[in-house]
Amino acid sequence: MFRPNDQDPVWSLSSDAQKSYPSLWDDLRCDVAIIGAGYTGLSAALRLAEAGKSVVVLEADHVGRGGSGRNAGMVNSGLWLDPDDVAATVGPKVGKRLNSALAGGPDRVFDLIAKHQIQCAAQRAGSIQLAYSETDVEKLQRRYGQMSNLGCDVHMVHGDACSDVAGTHRYQTGLIDKRAGSINPLAYCRGLAQAAEQVGALVFEGTRVTGLQRASDVWCCETARGKVTADTVVIATNALTAKRDFPRIPAPIIPVPFFQFATDPLDADGEAVLPQGHCAWDTRDVAFCFRKDSENRLVMGSVGSLNGIRMALARRWLSAEIRWLFPKLGQVGWQLSWTGTIGFTANHVPSYFQPAPNLIAPSGYNGRGIAPGTVFGTNIADYLISGSEDALLLPLKAPVGHVLPRQKAQMMDWGAAAKRVFRTWKLAT
Repeated sequence: MFRPNDQDPVWSLSSDAQKSYPSLWDDLRCDVAIIGAGYTGLSAALRLAEAGKSVVVLEADHVGRGGSGRNAGMVNSGLWLDPDDVAATVGPKVGKRLNSALAGGPDRVFDLIAKHQIQCAAQRAGSIQLAYSETDVEKLQRRYGQMSNLGCDVHMVHGDACSDVAGTHRYQTGLIDKRAGSINPLAYCRGLAQAAEQVGALVFEGTRVTGLQRASDVWCCETARGKVTADTVVIATNALTAKRDFPRIPAPIIPVPFFQFATDPLDADGEAVLPQGHCAWDTRDVAFCFRKDSENRLVMGSVGSLNGIRMALARRWLSAEIRWLFPKLGQVGWQLSWTGTIGFTANHVPSYFQPAPNLIAPSGYNGRGIAPGTVFGTNIADYLISGSEDALLLPLKAPVGHVLPRQKAQMMDWGAAAKRVFRTWKLAT
């Protein structure tokens, strides 16, 4: 089974010191209990507390210690699927609302950052999706048309214009989204926690929910040293939802590992890499993204774990990619590596699962965590405030478990590793 690389992400080196929150040692009563202190749980807690609801957030580890603080820090709009494919999957009415809300996802994130003065190295320079091969140019053209129809501020770049943005001549076509940007994802998560606490939410760390029981129309979240009784519970653990903790919830997502490596801070030659501050990813089959952080480190990531020999294989592959993409950098040193987990759904679209009354589990962001997580957390809070399902971007539905989800994740892990081995060999020949 996939075991995360527990090394802290590079974001922990360039964010403010961790504010500590107490563990739960008491029995509490609240309107809404939220399990998981990531983007979804904390943005929901913030909106609910602002509306006067009593909110308790229960985090098994530390704020942002899960997927939220371990991703690439790219604030993108939409999903990996093109907008028309999203609408075809969920239906035109839901698809229109969902696409519109996620198109505005970066606005929601950066507005929160500004409102609450969150220090997270926010940079709204845009993103660029790059055509990995000539046959992928049509994919970008199609996505460009669909995003333009949503009113998105996007445009295509070709030839030298694309090379100038990416800082490499290996790509000749790209799709730029000016609304996107990059942040320190861990610092953003910590900032949301502090903002939620300031308006009245209670945040507890080191407090794993060990049991979830319903009685007399309320939920009881049991922990090792106390319990929280709530009218409604939001399970905001996404890909890290553990079957042992929530046996009533089938496994509706596939937990797929995603690794990242950060170089040492680049020298003067590194100024030519993504010189305008864009974050980037390309259209190859196995996801590959890269960006620079606030300390001028190059951060690169892809699907897969770093277990066993895969650590050495990943390092060798990334070194080969850097030589191919940015030959002027020469030999770079790798400072840190870490892994997170992506929650994939069968149809590549997120869902609002409702295993039981007043129990909601938004899940399956399919590699787009920051903006969708923030949008969905806020949206679920609006639903709980209004009491109307018309407020929901996605319908509530019963979870349907995948067959052998962790085995499928392992297959994706090994399949991605095999493709990188072939790619490394190809670059060397």
